[in-house]
Amino acid sequence: MPTYGLLHEDLFFETSGEFLGVWEALKPVVPTFRERFVNKQILVHLEEAAKRYEAWSEHRNPGHIAAMRQFMQQMRGQAASAAKA
Repeated sequence: MPTYGLLHEDLFFETSGEFLGVWEALKPVVPTFRERFVNKQILVHLEEAAKRYEAWSEHRNPGHIAAMRQFMQQMRGQAASAAKA
């Protein structure tokens, strides 16, 4: 991830965005993980990369992140409905 400046941010973000989906799935539980394991650094690089990717993407493709989040929410809803069936 480009958080240390070792990778060119544009190159990384143009070729990889999967980590945003991972971050969105983990984001609700990260505060609990950090508290429970007494480690404020748990997933901090993933969080920072996701924030930077969101800003980068919004600058180039306004609305893209919101559309992705909406799609992921719909998929979670369909999965929950299927699990109940």
